[in-house]
Amino acid sequence: VDINRADDKHGWAYLHLAAATGRATAAEALLGAGADPAASDAYGKLPLHWAAAAGHGNVADLLVAAGESNLLLATDRSGWDPLMAACNGGHHKLVSAWIGEADLSFAAPDGSTYLHAAARNGDTVLIRGLVAAGASVNACDGKGRSALEIARGAGHEAAAVLLGELAA
Repeated sequence: VDINRADDKHGWAYLHLAAATGRATAAEALLGAGADPAASDAYGKLPLHWAAAAGHGNVADLLVAAGESNLLLATDRSGWDPLMAACNGGHHKLVSAWIGEADLSFAAPDGSTYLHAAARNGDTVLIRGLVAAGASVNACDGKGRSALEIARGAGHEAAAVLLGELAA
């Protein structure tokens, strides 16, 4: 069995499935058997992207430790790195673990930042943490929208008020 063989539909190898479903024991066994943590699927996502998006910190830790290069910097076809996926999913533990290593000025091709992702979901805890770590409250996406405008547009008034206070 080729442990790194990708399926024909989505390009997932076994490690992608283990990461997406939070199967740490399976991920550990696959990595021990030579599974490639840097293998990308049909969407350009590494197993780490899937673990981050689903908030599977136990699997994410294994993947980061097993990676020969910095997997946290890998972007998928939409331009998202694993931290953006974690911010979008509201996964506080992962964001807290990775925020110190991140370039908080990073933006996806559409111009959205980690703060935009947190604002889109109205996540005031992530908003506070990102700004405290140095994320720019005034950064605009490709359409010229700040995180405040994103939060307001999504109906997240508490997040919009917080962003207004932090920008002042």
